[in-house]
Order: sequence, then structure tokens, then C-alpha cells
Amino acid sequence: MNQVDAAIAAELRLLDSTVRADASAVESLLAPDFTEIGKSGRVWSRDAAIRALLDDTSGPTEAVGIVGRVVADRLVLVSYTTGSSDAVVRRTTLWRNMPSGWQAVFHQATAIAAI
Repeated sequence: MNQVDAAIAAELRLLDSTVRADASAVESLLAPDFTEIGKSGRVWSRDAAIRALLDDTSGPTEAVGIVGRVVADRLVLVSYTTGSSDAVVRRTTLWRNMPSGWQAVFHQATAIAAI
């Protein structure tokens, strides 16, 4: 599997509601230095993001138009759109290939439209 496909597969795992319910699975996908800027503009630490993902009961999240590109050695930028009952959100995640596997380093969510 090439780097882009591997990073996209990791992103899709992170969107899976079964994975989101498993603390060790979520922790393995988020790098120790992970940060996020949520759709509200709030900055999330790794620990806060993990708690939020574990508490998420919204069910499966579908990624529409998911694409990735290599931006540097062992770094892939994955972008896609999600939709929910309250907003359409454009999302971008920076994934780093570590010896233990692909880990998200940064995530940005931007609300682009209310539904």
C-alpha cells in the first residue's frame, strides 16, 4: 500500500464509530503531539480530543471526496468533507508515518455551510 492510501485508511479508521469507542485504538491513531482546531475554532489537545471521540455517540461519519497527497517524507495531508444535521465541514488531517504506524499529528475542521 502506498503512503497516501495508508494515510487515508488510517483516517477512515479514525472515523469508524467502533474505533472511536476504543480508547487504545484512538490513542494509537493520535500522535503524542497531536492538536486539533475544531469547527468552532476551539483548539483541542490530544487528551481532550481523545475524550471527545470516546464520548461521541453520533454514529458513523462518512468522508466525502477524500483525497491525500504526500507533503514531505513520511507526511501525508488528507482532506475530505463530512456532513451532519447541523453543518457541512471541510476537514484536513496531517498524518505522520511512525514505526508504530500512521498517526495523526494535526486536524483542522472548518464549517462551510449550515444544513
